[in-house]
Amino acid sequence: MQSNVAHVAVQTDADLEELVDQTQTKTQATQTDDFGEEDEKPIPVMYVPRARGVDQYTSIEPHELFDFDLAVQPLIEVLIGKCTDQGLTEVQEEEELKTVAARIRRFEQERDLMVAESRRLEQAHLRRHEEKLRRLAQAREMAQKEESTKLKLAARQLAHQYLSGLQENVFQQLEAGGAFYDPAEREVRETFLPWLTSQVSAKLSAAADAQITVDNMIADAISIVVQEKAEILRQQKEAEARELARQREEELRRLEEIERQKRELAEAQRQAEEAQKLLAEQMAAEGAALDDSLADLGEYGQPSDY
Repeated sequence: MQSNVAHVAVQTDADLEELVDQTQTKTQATQTDDFGEEDEKPIPVMYVPRARGVDQYTSIEPHELFDFDLAVQPLIEVLIGKCTDQGLTEVQEEEELKTVAARIRRFEQERDLMVAESRRLEQAHLRRHEEKLRRLAQAREMAQKEESTKLKLAARQLAHQYLSGLQENVFQQLEAGGAFYDPAEREVRETFLPWLTSQVSAKLSAAADAQITVDNMIADAISIVVQEKAEILRQQKEAEARELARQREEELRRLEEIERQKRELAEAQRQAEEAQKLLAEQMAAEGAALDDSLADLGEYGQPSDY
């Protein structure tokens, strides 16, 4: 702020002398007497310059050099302006703080909603995973039970087919071995049947050959039945394996969809964190600018020396 008071250099010495840019000088020679040690030195005389110029005087009224009302008006204007600017700045700062607090509350609400949704999705995924494991365990248990039942049925059928004529064959072999005999019949066999045996040996050998052929046919039939049962079981296992593979593929697709949703949720959280960081940096920049403006206002608000 500029002052209306002008400062002028004024001489205040008792003897006035004319002020010039270059002092006039001249050379003058003189000769002094020699002074001995016994002579007394003269007392130096103080130089008093000769007064030059014309003395003048003037009278200055109190209001001519400094008018308080006129000089204080710029100060009052500056103070009022600074106070007004400071008040406006504080009001703007309060409004900005309110806006920032509202944004923070809104961001926290959105973050809470996102966290709740993430937890809900995780719980749903856990429930589906547990249900899948439970159903897979039930399917494995049912498959094991069915396989065990099928094996039992096949073994029972095979045993029934194999043991159907075993009792008759055992009794025939025991009778042929002489375990069950009649004394009369034995007598007859020992005396009568030796010659008959030689006669019918050929027929018996033919019957044995026929029996071997029948046994081979039965064994072939049993092997064919077992192979058919094994083929049926293999086809059933392949169908079950294909069904399990299809279920696994569906579950993998569901897991991939859940992973994709998790990645999207993580990306949304990362964007929210970046927005929060940008908001914090903007708040810090605004705070720094506000501090600079307050410092400038503090410098402008200091009183000037007149």
